Amino acid sequence: MDALSDAVTQMEGQSSLVADLGIKAAALLKKMRALMYPEEETPESLEGLVAAFGDDEDPLGDYSRAQSTSGAEAAIAMAMASGIKGNFEAAFSGPPKDSHGREVDLASFGEEASRLAAILSTTMEEMLQEAIAAHEAAKTKGTASSSAPPS
Repeated sequence: MDALSDAVTQMEGQSSLVADLGIKAAALLKKMRALMYPEEETPESLEGLVAAFGDDEDPLGDYSRAQSTSGAEAAIAMAMASGIKGNFEAAFSGPPKDSHGREVDLASFGEEASRLAAILSTTMEEMLQEAIAAHEAAKTKGTASSSAPPS
């Protein structure tokens, strides 16, 4: 009977570990899904989350494309808002070409592009933090004024 009792105890322990991992996995998938698709409802159950990341989808690819598009939109908007003029549509509609019609090697621009991308990223993050702070200040001010006694 001791062997059976030991086996049951071990199975209970393993079952508990698997349940804990399932809970942690569900929490991680829920957080990832909410960050990747903030506009969509996030399933609560592990089964629902697994289905939401379904076999016939490429959620990381979709998310990557969305992030790339968002970054490009930010860069173009910042350039336009800063008064930079140019034929953006022509610049982005195909591979860049030199005055002789040959494709330009983008690798030669990599270092400068990386430096400028870091500046843009920092600027956008600062702008976001300022907007969040302004929103929080307005919310706090609205709460303080609505809770203040009438004069």
